[in-house]
Amino acid sequence: MNDTAFRSSGLIARFIPCFAKSDVGKRRYDTASISKKVREQYHDFIHQLLRGKKNWNGEETLLHLSRHASEEYISYYNNYIEKEIKKSMCCCQDCGGKFHGLILRIACILYCADCCSRGIEPSEESVNHDTLLRAFNIAHYYRYQAIYGFSVNAPDGNIVKSEKIVQIFKTKNIRQGLKSDLYHSCRYKLFPTAKDFYSALDTLAEYGYVAYESVTAANNKKMQMVYVNPHSGFCGG
Repeated sequence: MNDTAFRSSGLIARFIPCFAKSDVGKRRYDTASISKKVREQYHDFIHQLLRGKKNWNGEETLLHLSRHASEEYISYYNNYIEKEIKKSMCCCQDCGGKFHGLILRIACILYCADCCSRGIEPSEESVNHDTLLRAFNIAHYYRYQAIYGFSVNAPDGNIVKSEKIVQIFKTKNIRQGLKSDLYHSCRYKLFPTAKDFYSALDTLAEYGYVAYESVTAANNKKMQMVYVNPHSGFCGG
């Protein structure tokens, strides 16, 4: 993701990243099998989609949004997407520039699958408003994944370091501690120096996961106490 040649060409922006949540540590040996009915329904639907595949003699077939869907899409682009490219997607503006196209592609895929299940030609109807809203929801999932992916692969890797601190806090049930003490408690290869650790900790503070308080130590030296936000979701206990 940091390759400037790939980024500048728009190649990376056209990929759809997905970082699946790991189930390691939560899996069971005796997990129930998928029911026969569900497997058969899935099998039949996939084969129905394959049987409905057409190439229209090699010619392009255009799909159109309904009037309601088109108005919603234009409004959404003008009032949300364009603004978010410079806000939440500032770390991946190239990907943000392709976000509106991703929504349309997902909407068309959903629409074609629905038409196939109903046995009608996609060109006979327009992509309706409900389908577009479903596409919004799915596209936003991949948008968050893209933001995460590009943030993790940022040059300083600060997000990765911050997540490691969260993991260590969880494992060691850390609720609070002096900043210097926490550095020694969280020794890891991602933090070769105290500066690396403090920078990642500052990121957590910026987003409200931890808070600082100036305190006076026994030798009258000013130090910082770190408190883990109990509502952050990773506070020990």
